Amino acid sequence: MHDLPEDLRTQLRPAKTVSARVNSLRRLDTSGVTDPTVALRLRLIEHRVAMLRDVLEQDKAATAELTALVEETKSTLTEFVGIAPRAAAEIIVETGDIRRFS
Repeated sequence: MHDLPEDLRTQLRPAKTVSARVNSLRRLDTSGVTDPTVALRLRLIEHRVAMLRDVLEQDKAATAELTALVEETKSTLTEFVGIAPRAAAEIIVETGDIRRFS
């Protein structure tokens, strides 16, 4: 995004987070772009954003499945602050059935 021409960069709102910057790309008016290099950059950015969104969707699906699997074990690990379903699943896999410990 830093290499885009000034007229395109000024359309992007200043943002503190990456997701906000990525979302600001949706409002970008590229109708006046005639330079093939800039057009290529825009296509590459669009492709990378699509890949990022795909990864985020897969991550949400994995989190939902892991949440269900952790709940199935009746584990209370996710009740601890800072232990998300993914971390709880890792702990369960590492230790096995926690009930075997006294």
